[in-house]
Amino acid sequence: MPAYKKLNGKNKELMIIPGAVHTDMYDRTDVIPFDKLEQFFYKYLNKDDSK
Repeated sequence: MPAYKKLNGKNKELMIIPGAVHTDMYDRTDVIPFDKLEQFFYKYLNKDDSK
């Protein structure tokens, strides 16, 4: 969590998934809330489909 505190800006969100580790994004996709990640990315990366 120290890296999270060092980030500047208001467009950050700490997501803790109990019992999950970083490789679960590949191996246990049922426990990762990808819909929440997608919402965050669309909001803060300003995806524009018109291009």
